[in-house]
Amino acid sequence: MSAVREVTSMQELEAAVGSCHDGQGLIICCSASWCGPCKAIKPEFEALSARHPDVLCLRAMDDTGPDVVAAMKIRGFPTFIAGTKSGGATFTETHRFSGADRSKLESTFASLAAASAASAPDPFSGAGRSLGALGGGGGGAKADMKAARLAAMERRRAADAAAREAPAAAAAAAPAPAPAAPAPAPAAPAPAPAAPAPPAGGERLFPNVQALVDMGFGVEAASLAIGYGGSLEGALDWLEARPDGKPLPGEAAPDAGDGAGGDGDGNGDGDGDGDGYEDDGAEGGGGASGLSLAERKARVQRLIAEKKAAKAAEEKEAAKARELARREAGQRAAEAEAARAAAAKEVERRERQRDAQAAAKRKLIARLQVVQDQLERAKASGHADKVAELEAKIAALQGGHEHHAASGKFDPAAWQARLERAMGVLSKLDGERGRTAMATVKALVSNAMDPAKGGAGEEAGAKFRRVKADKPALRSRVTDVPGGRPLLMAAGWAAEFSAEAEAAGVSGAAAVDAFVFGGAPLTAEQAARLGRAAIEAIDAALAK
Repeated sequence: MSAVREVTSMQELEAAVGSCHDGQGLIICCSASWCGPCKAIKPEFEALSARHPDVLCLRAMDDTGPDVVAAMKIRGFPTFIAGTKSGGATFTETHRFSGADRSKLESTFASLAAASAASAPDPFSGAGRSLGALGGGGGGAKADMKAARLAAMERRRAADAAAREAPAAAAAAAPAPAPAAPAPAPAAPAPAPAAPAPPAGGERLFPNVQALVDMGFGVEAASLAIGYGGSLEGALDWLEARPDGKPLPGEAAPDAGDGAGGDGDGNGDGDGDGDGYEDDGAEGGGGASGLSLAERKARVQRLIAEKKAAKAAEEKEAAKARELARREAGQRAAEAEAARAAAAKEVERRERQRDAQAAAKRKLIARLQVVQDQLERAKASGHADKVAELEAKIAALQGGHEHHAASGKFDPAAWQARLERAMGVLSKLDGERGRTAMATVKALVSNAMDPAKGGAGEEAGAKFRRVKADKPALRSRVTDVPGGRPLLMAAGWAAEFSAEAEAAGVSGAAAVDAFVFGGAPLTAEQAARLGRAAIEAIDAALAK
């Protein structure tokens, strides 16, 4: 059966250490549930603890006892801390090591067992215990144990008092020097009470005991208060009712397993020896040097009030931080929801726009097809006036030139509807084909639609519809936009066609290959064909 005790708080650790006798060896294993080496060394640690029952074996886990792990300043798992009890709720750390080292663990247990055996009290040195009525053994056992503890405390007080009085007695027994004058030498002033001795080198105080010591209480008084109170707040309450740092008359000592200090062997008792409070009729002998009994009581009350105020302020700040985090999270969630709603609305708007444009495109193509069929029949029948009328109608539907065959001038009013529709369709491809290319096409079409930009005269206006054919930047930008070149031709930019392009009917690909900026304006028939090529290129891009 394993003798390892798991501790989950500093109070449990202090109580466990308080149950030991002075000099008894103890070992604390700080482990983690996720640690592989911890799991590997666990059976060996439990076997050694069962083999050495005189060694106090404790275990602190990182998930169930984080306060203990933090107080021990653990940097890795597993870590073994070995030491011996040095009095009260303290122990002296002898050494520590990390890792699953079986040989080092065995040697540590051997040294701790030797220390425990050397410091173990003699069980036959006392007066013995009675078995109680009818040999039951339980009638007066607990009373005998308490009496033994109180007797040990008295022995400790007497020994400490003798140790304090020894220097004064030695000084009094020393021979006085011969007087240099007839007048007797004045008596030397009484020596000042010795200051509380600091903890021995390597001695570790538990955090609660150290906190009371930092407040001005002695180590012994702090250990006794923790033993009676069980916690820091309980110790402060206990000290508030007992400003002299000593138990009330008739107050029972704490049991061995109830807390650190007051374990019957003189460790952690409030003996009033200068390490704790002392009330022997003199004001100022106690843990807080130079303070009277009333001042010490007021100090304890003030410390309790400060601790409660600090705790309340900490809880208030934590509540404010939680509320701020909750509001920020809610604001982020609301912003994300608004962004999702706006994106969904934009997608829906684009869908409606795309559907409307597709419907308008289908309707226009159907009307153009009907008029083109009528034009073919009129040409076949030889009706010249009908042919001219149908060509003008086609030019109007496609946004073509109205008078440029006769005058060579561009009329933006006749082409406005066609160009606006084509530009609207191309604008849908703005994000897909690049904003720079779209900006170039829009600028070129705008120049062609606005004769006033050229100033007065035919030549001044024509320069806005001509560009060098070997300009790579312009050619690559316009080519990136589906239907861009045919659209520019239909808008009034002059072009020349090869025989192959004319024979092919100026399709989308042929128009791109045969396009050359500069030259004469287009005829109505050429503009109509280029309009169809632009629509075909746009349809092909949208189909992808």
